[in-house]
Amino acid sequence: MPETFQIPREIVSLFNHTSCRPASLQLEDFFRGGNLSQQEILNRQAILKTFIRHWDHLKNFTYSRYDFHEVNEFTLQADYFTYDVPGPLAALFPSATRQSARSKCVQLLFFFEHLDAFYFPLPASIEFPEAFREKIERIQGFLSVMNIRKGVKAVHQDRFGDGLASVMLQILANMKQRQQLEAFWESFHEFEMYWSLAKGIIALGLKFPEFGDGPVHLEGFYHPLLPKAVRNDFTGGSNIVLLTGPNMGGKSTVMKSIGLCVMLGHLGLAVPAEACKLPVFEAFLSAVNVTDDISSGLSHYMQEVVHLKAVVEAALAGKRCFAMFDELFSGTNTEEAVSLLVQTVRGLGRFSSGLFVISTHLHEIRPALDGMAYDVLCLDATIDEGIPRHTYRLKPGWSELKFGQLLFEKSGLHEMLGKSPSN
Repeated sequence: MPETFQIPREIVSLFNHTSCRPASLQLEDFFRGGNLSQQEILNRQAILKTFIRHWDHLKNFTYSRYDFHEVNEFTLQADYFTYDVPGPLAALFPSATRQSARSKCVQLLFFFEHLDAFYFPLPASIEFPEAFREKIERIQGFLSVMNIRKGVKAVHQDRFGDGLASVMLQILANMKQRQQLEAFWESFHEFEMYWSLAKGIIALGLKFPEFGDGPVHLEGFYHPLLPKAVRNDFTGGSNIVLLTGPNMGGKSTVMKSIGLCVMLGHLGLAVPAEACKLPVFEAFLSAVNVTDDISSGLSHYMQEVVHLKAVVEAALAGKRCFAMFDELFSGTNTEEAVSLLVQTVRGLGRFSSGLFVISTHLHEIRPALDGMAYDVLCLDATIDEGIPRHTYRLKPGWSELKFGQLLFEKSGLHEMLGKSPSN
């Protein structure tokens, strides 16, 4: 399947509350991950649900970005022998080297003291799933080996000298040699990533989906980037759903909203809906707002063909597909588009385990689809005193409204095009 179903960066940013670049990069990788098994999806849900259940304890997780950068760089990149000052031989080293060693160690101690005091170890009541608990134990193990509290106490008592700095640097050197430092930071960044995702879920008021063998079922779904978004219900009773409605009625937004619920759910995240039930899909494609691809030399129509072929190939390979097509075959003439769309709907109808959502203005396909199982929905709208009124509400049936001519006239083009050019 081509990489056409990506979570928009605007959506990713709603979940990004990280304080450091490595955790932010892990979060971006999280959103690029796909094709998870149902168990992997549920494992991610379990981790996030644990964060959310214990949010009162975890919500204030924070640290100094500057100190993080310094400590992270020092532990991973510094040459410890530059700083290592053996106790009995300390006087043989330049005072600047000894001072640098001590200051780096003190900065490390205070950075980790904050984490050790407020977040690690976690209360016994916070029970993460086993795989993630290993990450927590790795963080706790690092803090225990470094003996953070003893070092901080020595600093406060003005007893932190070259000898203690040397011991700390030797511990770091041993851990670095065993690649334990990299493992610690990876666990730390993953903890922060899940914390960030949980914060986004809570802030947006999202709900976790249930997974089963039934159809896609959404109650009160909406697009999280829209202020005062209209909430709709959707159930994919048939594997083919045709979406109709007048121009600017909200078809693309509805499709994107349904797609977000499906994709976020398959990443193990909560979704913008009051309730959500999903099957586990194995292949995904979204062809919304398709345009010419100048770099590859593909026209609008050829882009549509490429996307459709990818879906059909995945379905023929036995994969359960979720695909969305906005105004399919609008890149060719109406006569061809009607014929091709009928053939496409009939062909995709054979893949009963999938869900294919297609928006269209081509009502001419209706007679050719008689006797075929498919659902048709429309975005409700009216014309009030010559002005289009959109409710953005989904309802069953075909839309009979056409706003094209009306919008053309309201823009003044009808009158302007009838005028003679001035000299």
